[in-house]
This record gives sequence, C-alpha cells and structure tokens, in this order.
Amino acid sequence: MDRKLNKKTEAEIIMNTVPCGIIRITCEDEPRVTYISEKMLRILGFPAEWNADSPELDAFKRSVLSFIPPEDRSRFPALLCSVEEQQGPVSGEQTVLRFDGSSVRLFGWVSRDTDSSGAPVLNAVCIDLTEEARSRKDRETERYVKALSGVYDDIFEFNYKDRTVTVLHTRGSAMLRWVKGIPMQMKEATESWILRRLPPDQQRELRRTFSEEPQRAAAEDEEAREIHYTVISTTGRSREYTGVFIKMRPEISLFCCRQDVKAPQTLQLSSDIPRIRTFGYFDVFVGDRTVLFRNSKSKELLALLVDRRGGFVSSEEAIAFLWEDAVYDSVTLARYRKVALRLKNTLEEYGIADMMESVSGKRRIVTDRVKCDLYDYLSGKEEYSQLFKGSYLTNYSWAETTLAELMKSSS
Repeated sequence: MDRKLNKKTEAEIIMNTVPCGIIRITCEDEPRVTYISEKMLRILGFPAEWNADSPELDAFKRSVLSFIPPEDRSRFPALLCSVEEQQGPVSGEQTVLRFDGSSVRLFGWVSRDTDSSGAPVLNAVCIDLTEEARSRKDRETERYVKALSGVYDDIFEFNYKDRTVTVLHTRGSAMLRWVKGIPMQMKEATESWILRRLPPDQQRELRRTFSEEPQRAAAEDEEAREIHYTVISTTGRSREYTGVFIKMRPEISLFCCRQDVKAPQTLQLSSDIPRIRTFGYFDVFVGDRTVLFRNSKSKELLALLVDRRGGFVSSEEAIAFLWEDAVYDSVTLARYRKVALRLKNTLEEYGIADMMESVSGKRRIVTDRVKCDLYDYLSGKEEYSQLFKGSYLTNYSWAETTLAELMKSSS
C-alpha cells in the first residue's frame, strides 16, 4: 500500500468511493448554513443549475430547520447541543426534507469545530441511505406479513402519509388478489373493499373507526384493538369477522381481518372451572377433557401466566421467556401476537376464555376462575401440603426459579 498518500488525496478517494455530502452549520437555536457542498445540494434535491452561491439558497441557509420534518424540529437543537458536548464525532441517522418536500434518510458524522473567527460550528458529512432504509422497511414488512398471514385472511397496509391502502395478503378474494400490491386511494379502497359489504349501521361505526386510526397510530404503542363486524355476501349470506389495526410505524398501520370460525359442533362447551396441573408436566383440564393446544408456544404462554400467579405479563417479558435469544422487534412482536391469539381462540373453544385477562397488551391469569395445584399448595392449607413432590412445569426451563423457591419452602 502506498504510504505517501496525503490527507487531501485520502479525502478525494473517500469522496469518490462513497459519495458524501458536506454541510457546516452554526451552533445557534436556529442554525444557519455557512457551507454546503455540491454533493449535498444534489442529495437534498436542489435544481441542478444551483450551486452553493446561488441566491435562491439564501432562505435555506438562514434556517436549516426548514428542512427538518415538523415532528423532529423541537428536538433537533437538543441533538446539536449533544454533539457540542462530545469530544469526538457523533454518528447517527436523520430524516430530512428534500427541496420538493419528499423525505431522504441520511446517515452522517457530526463534529464540533470553529470557523475563521473562532465561533463554534458543526461539520456534518452525510451519505444518502434512502433506498437502503426503504428496502429495510420493505423486508421488515414482508416478514411481519408472513407471520400474520397464518392467522388472518386479508391484510391491508394503510399509509396515512400517502393516503393509500394496499392489499398485502389475501386468502380467498379474487378481487383482492387482482389488485394485490397496488396502492389505491384510501377512501375509495376502504369503501370498495371493506365497508360496502357491511350492514349500514356497522358501516357508520367502522367508517368512524377508520377515520380515527391515524391519530391512534401516531400515538405511543398500545395493544392492537379488535373490531367485530358482519360481512354480507352477494348471495345474502352473512359471516362474522374480526379485524384489528396493528401499528407498524407512525404513518403506517396494518388492518388484518379474518372470518370467525365457530367451535366444532361435537365439542360441548363447559362451564366447569378449569383445573391446572403444574406439578410435573403442565396441562389444563375442563371437566373430563384435557385441553388440546394446537400450538406449543400458546400452551407455554399460558404456563407462564400461571407461573406469575395473577400478575400481568407484558409482551416484551413474554417474548423474552418464549424465545430466549430473540430480539424484541416488530417481527417477534407479530409472532407473539399470533401465539396470544391462538391461545385466546383455544380457551374460547373450550368455554374458558374468562380465565385470562388482557389489558393494554399485558395478560394475566384470573386466579379465582381456575383451580390450580400450585395455588392450592401455596395457600398453606394442610389438605394441600403434600401436593408438591419435587417437580414443577417440567416442560419449561424458565420454571427453575419457581422450582427452587418451592424446594426451599418444602425443606
């Protein structure tokens, strides 16, 4: 390797290899631009005939905040102040607005410096990550939809920024398959694909729900809420459906819906209080029947709730136990919601859904609606003192903490 490269040559190689935009701004409440490179002008979408000295740039130079999205403007000066406090460069991503109002995702390095008069300034070197960020979001959405498609018949993407609806997944509708992947105007698509098949009173209710969803989606993350409605087919046959809005990003939600499947006629729903066995292998019984869990993770989730003895378990906590090495993100959250929905469906199938309570995304066992050997043993009553024989939730490794407590109390 040639060791005689000077700093100017190194900088040229870097700029030619990874095209970077450079901008210098003042350290003020409303930062001014004192220098902007040709490449940065192109990244921000200024007309090709403009250069750094064009008078048309004066408005931009007077306040760089005009190119920061409105939702970020209040915190942007604080971010710049944090850079001033650092000893070395600070790196990170930031969405900014192009000249035409569209968004560009930048990754950059920002460092503190001084200008020729000794006043503090900030230098930023940025690269355009817009396409990479878009591809990353597309891959995330694809994985998310794949996880949800095992539960829901139809999945629609509601983009509140572009005011569009796109069919991402459909199981049966020929019409929806025909337009899959094509963004449609939100009002027209909602009326044509969803609302027109509902009774008039439900149309009014869901129309209001759809109109309120953008505000809810922009708020802090919360439990996805279910919507129940009736669909009337062209032959006049009615079917019950459940729909749910799931927030992806502040500007995007997924509307997922499925036809409600009633419990098999051969299964007699029972009002018997469910009996739970935790000493040994975990099982649940209703009357003389063992509850059949078609999904092992749904069964494990119920065991976790039983282990908490009536305490609420959040989505993040449950994911940490059910998938020990998984990262808590939108994909694992979708997987967890799928597991939780299957558990809910199983409990409803056996007529014991009221043994579990869900509030704002957190779930718990309602202890006075079940009979459980663990709860009986911990009651301290003499008649239950011999229930524990040294094994507890043998199916699950995370139960070892409670097992140790039980061993200690029984010694």
